[in-house]
Amino acid sequence: MRKPIIGMTYLHYPMSVGIFFKRAFKRLGCEVYSAGPFFDTLPWTNRDVKKHCDYPDAVMADTSNPLAEKVVPLFAKRPDLIVQVDAGYRIRGRFETIPNAVIATDPHAFPANYYQDSFRDADLHYMMQASYSKPMMAIGIPVRWLPYAFDPEMHYWNPHAPKTHFVTMITGLMYPERIQAKQRLEIERFSIFNESGHLFDEGTEKYNQGIIALNWSSRKDLPMRFWEGLAYHNVVLTDRCWDLPLVAEQFGIKEGEHYLAFDTVDEMAEKAKWVRDNRHAAEDIAAKGYAQVWSALCTYTERAKQILRDAGWWE
Repeated sequence: MRKPIIGMTYLHYPMSVGIFFKRAFKRLGCEVYSAGPFFDTLPWTNRDVKKHCDYPDAVMADTSNPLAEKVVPLFAKRPDLIVQVDAGYRIRGRFETIPNAVIATDPHAFPANYYQDSFRDADLHYMMQASYSKPMMAIGIPVRWLPYAFDPEMHYWNPHAPKTHFVTMITGLMYPERIQAKQRLEIERFSIFNESGHLFDEGTEKYNQGIIALNWSSRKDLPMRFWEGLAYHNVVLTDRCWDLPLVAEQFGIKEGEHYLAFDTVDEMAEKAKWVRDNRHAAEDIAAKGYAQVWSALCTYTERAKQILRDAGWWE
């Protein structure tokens, strides 16, 4: 079977979920063309990130959600499959003769019915947070879980990296809980790297220089940093997000064995102190988490392969 031609639409920021899927489809041998609005900055950092710009093959206006019939001619070749990475930018209408897959990336950040419009015109429906798919399932939309993952070429372990700090939390979105966590860890005399805008290889370098990869979700949504932290061979310390039981069931990644979890600031601090006081045991958790995220094939390549399989383009 020949590899399909993929037409992608998404917001082309220097950092986006769309980038990971574009790279994954190309790794699988697909011809990929992307269209959508283009930006050379990120809304959550002041760092210059222009070297990471993701240039679309066709730049589309960022002021409206265009009609499907106007999108297909923008691609250099007629796609066999449309993949929309919907993080607040959707295509209106059906593509009629071309199967259309929609990946809902941020159900925690939009109203409960936001993705209904995107899914109504789609043939394949994916949501990256399983717990947020329940309202869609309740009205008969066959949503499939497609969780975040890690990119093996961008998120990797460097065993020779010098340790310069203990806790890493790279984010430009400092919610109250994240601020409290940072302040508490500082009181407990942990060294923390907490900055925004360190993308791809830069972020990988910083995480490899730390011991703990700290996550605190915004609304119980499992962050992409969870998967990346495991791939960095860090001790992942995360709040107990709603999808974690499903992660254990489907991928065998379990609390206490492959990562550590908490519900409160106090529990977070106690777990961090345990890592500091029990380095050998903590290293065992990091090693097991690293091995499991790889053995369970939690890469964007596998996520892209799942879409191709569902669309009939992968055996």
